[in-house]
Amino acid sequence: DRFKVVNDGQGRAIGDALLKAIGQRLSDCQRDGDTVAHTTSDEFVFVVSGLEKPDDVAPVVRKILDAIAESLLLNGQEMHPTASIGISLYPRDGEDEQILLRNADLAMYRAKEQGRGTFQFYTDEMNERIVTRMTMEKHLRRALENNELVLHYQPQVNLRNGEIIGSE
Repeated sequence: DRFKVVNDGQGRAIGDALLKAIGQRLSDCQRDGDTVAHTTSDEFVFVVSGLEKPDDVAPVVRKILDAIAESLLLNGQEMHPTASIGISLYPRDGEDEQILLRNADLAMYRAKEQGRGTFQFYTDEMNERIVTRMTMEKHLRRALENNELVLHYQPQVNLRNGEIIGSE
């Protein structure tokens, strides 16, 4: 969480050191059959295998969150990292890696909305929210192109003397 703040405020060398430390912590949480990969600037993928039921993933994720949240000292600065984790389950949430990764991303964004430092399982509702938002954006763009939007100002009036003092 908030990796850009670290990179911008402390510099890329500290950001890189933080990513290495987080990567090591993830590797330390890895079990036989699990896979950990660093995919983009501040994102990792952790593939957990061999679970009997979906509920078995929550303790694994809590262990990962706890490991990441341990404070560390980088260049004399004490850091308290957190992570937001999105979870998608095969085959319930997708049949291939692209869909599973996309759905895990949607769940991660939801975890960030929930306050960061937590995890969320993917739900179909998350995808519906994205589709609804994209549809609304498409309609708004079309409305702008067709000059279908009109701006109105509402006066703000001083109730004591009836004088207009502003607008909104």
